Amino acid sequence: MRFLITGSGRTGTLFLANVLSRSQSFIVRHEHYDDSVYGPSYRRDYGTTRKQHLVNTKARFLSHDNYGEVNSSLRFIANDIPVDKTAVIIRHPHEIVLSSINKNPYRWLAGSFYKELDQLNQALIASHDLLQNDSVPVFRFEHFTRNGDALCVILNWLGIRDVVPSQVRMDQKINAAGRSILPKLADLPCDSRELIYKKVEWFVAKYYNEKKVW
Repeated sequence: MRFLITGSGRTGTLFLANVLSRSQSFIVRHEHYDDSVYGPSYRRDYGTTRKQHLVNTKARFLSHDNYGEVNSSLRFIANDIPVDKTAVIIRHPHEIVLSSINKNPYRWLAGSFYKELDQLNQALIASHDLLQNDSVPVFRFEHFTRNGDALCVILNWLGIRDVVPSQVRMDQKINAAGRSILPKLADLPCDSRELIYKKVEWFVAKYYNEKKVW
């Protein structure tokens, strides 16, 4: 059985991949980059590498019988990957922005704020498109990173029986931003906050049913 769990960046993919990789029955990986093919241009120029990316990804999945990835980088080609099960992780976009800024403050606050926000919106659109398929479940970051029962739901969906959620340290988030450059979005200038709202309000309304709150 092969599976893919994808979504936007900063949604707990590394945390979940490490939990699932405890299984002795599956090979589970996080993001996988083939530097010999893509090199450092992968993130900057996704379009020109898409075909080779898909070829390599298909080969990677087909080389194992019980294999899965929790990989946000595959959200744009998820429908073309030969898997038995696909799922999408979502996280509140405001939390994604806050986590992203604290993880890479220079990238966001040194003049490329709009570009980063636009990339986030494209990632949210990709997640939304995948969720139009009723067979694709949604796993919420705020659930499986805090609640063992939510991890059980994911493990049962995958048929993984040899991972015990109670043994997972919920207080140790791998790849979490280790500093608080920006404690809360309310600390951003008003125009930046308004821009965030305009870009991601549709996703918040669809999946979190909330009004604009700062």
